[in-house]
Amino acid sequence: MVLMSTKSFIGGAQVGKMNATIPFARLLISNGKLSLHCFKQWDLTPKQVICEPIGNIPLLSIGIQFHHTHADYPWPIIFWCIRWKTIIENLRKAGFEVQ
Repeated sequence: MVLMSTKSFIGGAQVGKMNATIPFARLLISNGKLSLHCFKQWDLTPKQVICEPIGNIPLLSIGIQFHHTHADYPWPIIFWCIRWKTIIENLRKAGFEVQ
C-alpha cells in the first residue's frame, strides 16, 4: 500500500433505495478507509468491501459499486462518477480490492 493523502471526488450515489444526483455525493479515499458522504456518512475499510466498476454508458452511467459486509449498511451502495478510472486507481493505492 502506498501512503497517500486523502482524495476527494464529487458525484452521485445510490444508497439502498435513496438516490442523490451529481453533485450531492462525495467520496473520500485515504489509506485504509473510504467514506461516502450522501444522506449521512458511510465508512468502509478494505476488509469490509470489494469495489467493482459498473455501468456501460460513458458519461451517463459509470459508477463503482461497493460490495460490503457491514451489517448495518443498506444494499446497494454505488458512487456514480465521471472520473471512475482515477477513483479505481486511488482505491487500489489505498489498499482496496477492485474487481
